Amino acid sequence: SSGLIRAGDQVVATQASVGDQLWPQKSLAGVSSAVQTRIGRTFTLRFSREVQLGKWEQSGSVLVKASPQDKTAYFSTSGVGLTAKKYGSQGKFAPVEVLPEASEDLVGNKVRPPKRHSRATALSVLPDEAGWDLVQEVRMFHDRNVNNWPPHLNVIHPFVRKDSFLLAADLVAETLAAHTNFTLKMKLFYFKHHADCSTVMLIPDDESLAHIKTLQGLLRPVFPECGPAPKFMDYMPHMTLGQFPNEAAAKTFVALVQNKFKGFAFPVKSLYLIAKSQDAATAVDQLRVTIGLTPSGANLTTAIEEYASLRRAGVEADKSTTRSVLMERISFDLAAHGKAGNVTAINALYQEMKSNSLEMDTKLLNALMMAAIQALRPDLAVRYFEEMAVTRRRVTAPRPSDDASSPGSREMPRVDPNIACYTTLVKALGRVGDLQKATAVVERMSSAGPPPTIRVINALLEAAVQQGNLTAAQTLFSSLRGVRGEGFAQFLTPSSAAGVAIALQPSVVSFN
Repeated sequence: SSGLIRAGDQVVATQASVGDQLWPQKSLAGVSSAVQTRIGRTFTLRFSREVQLGKWEQSGSVLVKASPQDKTAYFSTSGVGLTAKKYGSQGKFAPVEVLPEASEDLVGNKVRPPKRHSRATALSVLPDEAGWDLVQEVRMFHDRNVNNWPPHLNVIHPFVRKDSFLLAADLVAETLAAHTNFTLKMKLFYFKHHADCSTVMLIPDDESLAHIKTLQGLLRPVFPECGPAPKFMDYMPHMTLGQFPNEAAAKTFVALVQNKFKGFAFPVKSLYLIAKSQDAATAVDQLRVTIGLTPSGANLTTAIEEYASLRRAGVEADKSTTRSVLMERISFDLAAHGKAGNVTAINALYQEMKSNSLEMDTKLLNALMMAAIQALRPDLAVRYFEEMAVTRRRVTAPRPSDDASSPGSREMPRVDPNIACYTTLVKALGRVGDLQKATAVVERMSSAGPPPTIRVINALLEAAVQQGNLTAAQTLFSSLRGVRGEGFAQFLTPSSAAGVAIALQPSVVSFN
């Protein structure tokens, strides 16, 4: 009668014959036996229901140092968690700058334009974990670069410089947003460079080679500074296994490992931006970009409604894994909508959470505000903060009864904002041009807490500079004495019990 159980739900545990303990069940016969042997008037079942959230794997957002031989870092740098990216001030992709042609100096000598690419970087495909182990087993003994690079197949090499990796990752993700995953099938091959050197490698079969060329065709126009595809020796994309002193040795080795690599294949779900590091212990800096990221709003709406229905029925899910995964998924979609400048989708998702009385935490509030800023609507970020962190709002979930005391009507929980939320708020106020209010927020933090960190002060400085009020910025900066404790900003005078107070008042500094 509760309406909680529906077709497709799976019984995963049943109550013991005596007592309250629940025992896991994997078959209908086990469930039936438990029901028949139960002693007591009531019987408890635990159900499981699967709600599909669609494709939403998060790409990496920071460079991760990794050993070329340890696969762990390459397969754990992304996941369901949201890591805030630092996009440009406009929240959009910056245009790719086309390099100028070589020019001449005053005496007629050719002057080459500055390099925007590097032979120490590459955009590559890496094997999956099983393929990694197989390839590394051979490379450890035969590849002179095993300590320099992980096993990889280059899609573009040379690639952009390492300091452009974050922007490049955004461009790759945008370009391949509608692209689908594929299986890379590879076969053994050897190439004779000259009489004293041959290389054994894995190369794509014809079908897989077409997939690689499609990727190259999509991505090379996005990175014109990397030049055209190499033509040297009829270049073939490959994964090196080792170098050998002559052609006969290479042929013999291919024959020996033929069975080991028969049917070698792995799914290509991501591309990796890799760069040689200066640190010998972790010789590679790498960043992973997932192919074909398309958030599924309809499925997410269903998941929110499912969660809300459980809460309305009295299920305690505040600290459950279900809520944690749902929060992460919402954060991911907010980041994707903000990056795309989709204000409508951001606000629709926010309204969906409100209408279903979904509890918001500080991480989700900050993700919501950041998405609004990236979509060039900092005013919305301020509004979200005021509604969710400052005021309490009663939201009535759709129930037959409108009685505020009924289980279906709950007050939207107030979020106790943390430093990250306040930093984003100050940044948003700066973007909308309300420097006086941004300053008031920092002063209130100084007196009532949480004490502002140097990140908050940096956001306030940025706001002053963006508004062209260099006097305010200079006054604030000159009062900053240093950083103490856990990064709390410390000022000259006065000092409060909360940690800091700034000697910057609207009456002293013009905010025109």
